[in-house]
Amino acid sequence: MCYLSLLRDLTQTSMYSWGSAVLAHLYRELYRASLDGATDIAGCVTLL
Repeated sequence: MCYLSLLRDLTQTSMYSWGSAVLAHLYRELYRASLDGATDIAGCVTLL
């Protein structure tokens, strides 16, 4: 939801660094999955 405001002007989306956004999300989910109570992981796990 926090990225929806960035998609208002679709002509500018090619200038965003989508790869780093995906990696940041993946790293955050890997951290959450490493916690004791975690049962699953979200994100693009095929990048691993």
